[in-house]
Amino acid sequence: MKKIILPLLLLSSIAHAGMESCLTTRQAPCLVELEKLHPTQLTLGKISLPEKIKKLEKNYKKGKLEERLTKKAIPAVLGPDLLFYIQDGHHEIASLELSQKIPLEAKIAVISQLEDKSNLSPKAFKQYMLKSEKVFLLDENFKIAKFEDIPRRFINMKDNPYRSFAWLVKENGGFCKVSVNYLEFIWGKFFKDILEERNIILNSDPDLLNSYLEIGIKIAQSDSAKQLPGFKESNSQCTEESDDL
Repeated sequence: MKKIILPLLLLSSIAHAGMESCLTTRQAPCLVELEKLHPTQLTLGKISLPEKIKKLEKNYKKGKLEERLTKKAIPAVLGPDLLFYIQDGHHEIASLELSQKIPLEAKIAVISQLEDKSNLSPKAFKQYMLKSEKVFLLDENFKIAKFEDIPRRFINMKDNPYRSFAWLVKENGGFCKVSVNYLEFIWGKFFKDILEERNIILNSDPDLLNSYLEIGIKIAQSDSAKQLPGFKESNSQCTEESDDL
């Protein structure tokens, strides 16, 4: 099998894993450069990015970036444009792209599962992604958008302040991290509905979001949130493994 030529820095760190380019093997686990990745949602909770960037840069400095990226391996769908439409990890990839302390040759993603749909026409690929719910087409106001509205680059994704608020509440013990797709978007929409009933409108200002944190935690642990994934009583503990890298 033909080996892909990778930067020496990357080769030295992953040679033991035997991973090659996803474009070469079309089988996971495999490697993809960031420029070949494509988002499948329109927005991020950008308040979480500075902390993720800090963790990534710390891992890189300690020589543990490969370990983190392997742990954070993501599923993807290969489209007819030979881009990899990722199904998770948008905040991780956006943070990696934004980091100014990690060199370009170290910015690479590990793909855990890969669906090869490169043989489809662009129209058929779009239909597949929509029908299979491989995209999340809600904008920063939780309004339905179009497939074509998904930005090409992660750094061009808009901030959803309620998704940011949900992350802030979760990080401060308001609810638990669980393996549910779009968990913090689910909570974000919940917070938006509840807060707007109280005439509270959030924006992307971190100070504003933090000023409502205590209220957010109380709402998250109220009876109205019991049906949401990750709900926890105020005196209970979360059991899922935290992001310790």
